[in-house]
Amino acid sequence: MRRIDRVSTDNPKLLKKELKNGTYSLYLEYYLGYSKSVDNKTDKDVIVKNRRKESLGLYISKSPRTPLERQTNKETLELAKRIRFEKEQQMKEVATGYRLPSFKKVNILDCMDAYYDNYTKGDKRMIKAAIKRFKDFLTLENPLHKNHVTAEQMDKAMMERFVEYLKSISKGEGALTHYKRFKKIIKYLVEEDYLRKNPCLNVTCKADEGALKKDILSIEEIQMLINTTYPQQNLEVRRAFIFCLYTGIRFCDVKDLVFSNVDYSNKLLAFNQKKAQGQSSKSWVTIPL
Repeated sequence: MRRIDRVSTDNPKLLKKELKNGTYSLYLEYYLGYSKSVDNKTDKDVIVKNRRKESLGLYISKSPRTPLERQTNKETLELAKRIRFEKEQQMKEVATGYRLPSFKKVNILDCMDAYYDNYTKGDKRMIKAAIKRFKDFLTLENPLHKNHVTAEQMDKAMMERFVEYLKSISKGEGALTHYKRFKKIIKYLVEEDYLRKNPCLNVTCKADEGALKKDILSIEEIQMLINTTYPQQNLEVRRAFIFCLYTGIRFCDVKDLVFSNVDYSNKLLAFNQKKAQGQSSKSWVTIPL
């Protein structure tokens, strides 16, 4: 545990913890005053310092070697310091009812990028796409704020314009898919106090009802596909495709199957769905063979 800033009066303090992978994890430590407690061994009253830790989800390299790594460290530290200052502002406001004017506003785009960098679930690619859509929207709506947007600017009116932008560039369920991921990011920012309230509340995005609907093959069509051959066809791909038809498994799951996925004694196939992995407790699927 090491202090980032040397200002002893900061509350919360910005600290870093060394990890095994050669990075530092940045976090805040709040001092919440003193309380009395009883020592179980001596039965005497003791004074205990009350502290609380909060992870920022931000990481810096322990030994940056390249200019890019050093610049990334610098920007991440600046973001962490801005967040620390904002948290201190909030504590003073709660305690005194008075809020100091902040000299720098937290850049919500930096918070979104930090959320993406530390995101580990299977839909990480869609999270990145949602952030890009929002940045593209800002560039189009107000180029002056394309690289910096504050919490005060994230209001309901902006979200309504963003939804209209998504609809204008998307087809089918594209706008709805990106907006769902965007709301996921906003929910996190609200929970972590980067935003005071959720600007997406009561702002909806509906799928394009005129979009093409996915059709289902009939038994006759499946049999026709099975009977269809052509010169120099790839027999392995053919078998995989027919296997997909019979089981309903996605190609991305079929191509990763190994023999250990098969329970021969019970004639079962068990695997973890790639699309739902890390997002749902029901991602593990068992199919009778």
